[in-house]
Amino acid sequence: MRCAIAFKKLSDGEKATIFEVLTVVLRGSYIEDFEFQTRLGFERPELKALIEAWPNIDDRDDESFAVWAIHNCFNEVCNGFYIPPGDWAEWFTVAKPEVENLFVKWIELRRSPKQPGSETR
Repeated sequence: MRCAIAFKKLSDGEKATIFEVLTVVLRGSYIEDFEFQTRLGFERPELKALIEAWPNIDDRDDESFAVWAIHNCFNEVCNGFYIPPGDWAEWFTVAKPEVENLFVKWIELRRSPKQPGSETR
C-alpha cells in the first residue's frame, strides 16, 4: 500500500534519532544473533545494508523493507529490550521519552493521507 513519505517529513534531528535506533539494534548486544530474525523479521546484514544506504530511505510503500525495519527497530528499543540508563547516552543523543514520542510520530505519519497529486485517476 502506498502512503505519504513519512521520512521526508521528519527533521534532520529526528532522522538522526532513527539512525541511532537502527544502529543500537544492529550493533548493540541486546538481541542475540539466534533470536534476531525471529524478533525483527530480518537478519543483521539486511539492517546493515539499510544503515549503509542512509539517508537514502524510500518509505513510499508500507510493505518496503525500510518501513518494516524502522518500525520493528523502534518497537524493540521502546518496548522490547532494556537499555540500562547508564548505557543510554552511549547510543542516543536524546532521552528515551523523545525516542518513544518519535515512534508515535512515525506511526502517525505512516497513517497520513497520500501526498496531493499522488492519487490515481
